[in-house]
Amino acid sequence: MALLRTVVGAALVLASPAGGCQPTGLPDYGCVMRVHTVPEEFRPEGTDALWVHAIVEARCDVQPRSHNLRLTLRQQEEESQVWRERNVGEYERLPTAAGRLYTITYQECIPGRWSLRTVVTGQDSRGAEYRFEIPEVRGRVRCG
Repeated sequence: MALLRTVVGAALVLASPAGGCQPTGLPDYGCVMRVHTVPEEFRPEGTDALWVHAIVEARCDVQPRSHNLRLTLRQQEEESQVWRERNVGEYERLPTAAGRLYTITYQECIPGRWSLRTVVTGQDSRGAEYRFEIPEVRGRVRCG
């Protein structure tokens, strides 16, 4: 559990200078992103099912023209040590100053190591293109 807290704390890679985050040096981009929840087991309300999910949070003080977020949820197969892509989510809804949560889910719980990759592309408020990634985060899922 302590390892997971450390990973979450390290996932906040985009610090916010006085006017907002400028991860690519663009003066007209004021967004910050962080991993809100590393891959973990999740029980949908009112069911006995167990799934795996992860959540990314984004906030934008300066509204970009576009914000395209791609989340990739992967699971490591224990015997082969190969990472298998389990789900990819594409999100185009713009973050707000209050923040927006983006959730990705795999509708089966498989015990083992899971990872989340996060890539965002888009255009800042003046139309300049940007692209950046949050470093991949990993978590161990027990499924029960």
